[in-house]
Amino acid sequence: MTGEAYFEIAKNANLPFIVQKGDMNIRVLGTHFNVKAYDDDEAMKATLLEGKIAISRGRDKGLLIPGQQAMVGKEGGNFKVVNNSDIEEVTAWKNGIFKFDDADIETVMRQLERWYDVDVVFETKVSQHFVADIPKNEPLSETLKLLELTGQVHFEIQGKKVIVTR
Repeated sequence: MTGEAYFEIAKNANLPFIVQKGDMNIRVLGTHFNVKAYDDDEAMKATLLEGKIAISRGRDKGLLIPGQQAMVGKEGGNFKVVNNSDIEEVTAWKNGIFKFDDADIETVMRQLERWYDVDVVFETKVSQHFVADIPKNEPLSETLKLLELTGQVHFEIQGKKVIVTR
């Protein structure tokens, strides 16, 4: 798979359910979990909400318990398990919300780029990090206005291009 998906899978030992992205495999053992595996992200992430999942890539293996997140770097990158992941942030997308918790501008704009089908151009470096909950049903112009309220960033919209300025 490529992209982001949320799964609720019943346990069935006779019919295993496996999610695969490249050389990473997630074997489902009856559970609720989220997978974020975009090609332009630095790492693939699997976050467990309920049940168990087994994750493997080559010799790296992990068994997650609820609240844990496995982060798998691309092309031989690091494999690590993070405890106490922010489940609300991870699943905000499926609830129709952009949830940013200390997110840098690149992370914010990557999500907006995907959702609004626009191209983002950075004309300046922005060091500000963002904390916001923004409904996904807001028009792009309104979402950008909310981010501009920080006073740290400004945007210009030119057709399907968003230019990040100061």
